[in-house]
Parts: sequence; structure tokens; C-alpha cells
Amino acid sequence: CVGSVKNKTPLLSSRIYYMELNPYWNVPQSIIRKEIIPTYRRDTTYFTRNRMKVYDKNGLQVNPHQVNWAKYAGKGVPYTVKQDNKTGNSLGRIIFRFPNPHSVYLHDTPSRWAFTRNNRAVSHGCVRLQKALDFAFFLLKEPDELLEDRIRIAMDIKPVSEEGKKLPVSAAYRELKHHSLEKYIPLFIDYQTVYLSADNNLRYCEDIYKYDPSLLEAMNNLNLKP
Repeated sequence: CVGSVKNKTPLLSSRIYYMELNPYWNVPQSIIRKEIIPTYRRDTTYFTRNRMKVYDKNGLQVNPHQVNWAKYAGKGVPYTVKQDNKTGNSLGRIIFRFPNPHSVYLHDTPSRWAFTRNNRAVSHGCVRLQKALDFAFFLLKEPDELLEDRIRIAMDIKPVSEEGKKLPVSAAYRELKHHSLEKYIPLFIDYQTVYLSADNNLRYCEDIYKYDPSLLEAMNNLNLKP
């Protein structure tokens, strides 16, 4: 799933250096202003239901019911909002971070329903992965059963190797929080409405961001040149 038409996923190239298990979500200010505040004013259970906590500029937790959110609807909010990790977190159970100026990343998601849609432009700009665990294993330089099981355990998935099955009951075991790749993995986020499939057939997709008209115009102008 990619960014909505309003919040387009940017085209970029970067490098994936590490994966993080069970991330917390530090909610961007724009989402606090445009979505959380209006929703909270209609439903005061919002923060509790979504396991979100509010902090002031000194990092002290405050009671969201004691904040006059209405006065911040159209300007800077002097609070940060952080969603607890694990169950129900918007970033899911694993995230893949890479340097970029857009604050986007690849991540798991609890919203599995979106993968059943034909048009999956639903996010705030990040890319949601349907098979995040498989992607994590794909990034590893070499197959590593024990490391794979540590990733599974952190995501509350049963380990499969005999050594992995021993980990959760070990008194010395510490849950995996992040893993740095031995070598970075190049990442390219592109946008194509026509592509050649694995069976050598052309596939056509909806132009959800309406980029094609500008591209076609540029190509036509090239063809018109003597």
C-alpha cells in the first residue's frame, strides 16, 4: 500500500541499513493537527483506544483531556503524541528505515484489509508491506535460522528451528529490538503505470497520482522536434 492522492509516496533512491522491531510511532505534527485533533473532538476515547500518549515540550506525559486541543487546530501544537508499540501500532511489528528527506519508510501494518483493495493508495506517504516478515528475511545477506527466529519471536510468531524454540524460555534471552544489515540494500521507489510482468506481458495500472499526462506531453514534445 502506498500514499494516498493527498499524501503521495515520493519517488526516491536510498539505502536500507537496518530494521527495527516493534517500533513506537511518533505522530507527525501535520497528522496531529489535521486528523487527531478533529477526531478527538468528536470522540474523547481516541487516545485511549489507539494507545497514544501525549507529552509536553519537556517530555513529561500530560493528560490529553486537560489540553485545549481546539486552540491548536490550525497552528503548531506544543505537544508530541506517541503511540505505544506492538499490538495495534500503526507501523505494525517491523519497520525498515532508510535516509530520506520525506520521513517515509517501509513498514508492517495491522490494517490488513487494505491489501484486498484494487486501489491501495491509502497511507500518509509510507509504503506498507503485506509480507513484512518475508521482506526482512530477504534483506539478510545469508540465511540465518536463529536470527530469523529472533525476528519471529519479537513479532509474536512461533520460532521454527530447534535452537529458536529454546530462546523464549531462556532466562538470558533478550528480545530483539533492531538489526543492522551487514551491507546496505539499495532502495528505489519508482512509479510506473505500465510494466512488463514475469510472463513477458504488458500490465497496465491506474494512474492514481495523475503523473502520466505530464510524461506523455514531454514525450510528445520530444517527438515533435526536427
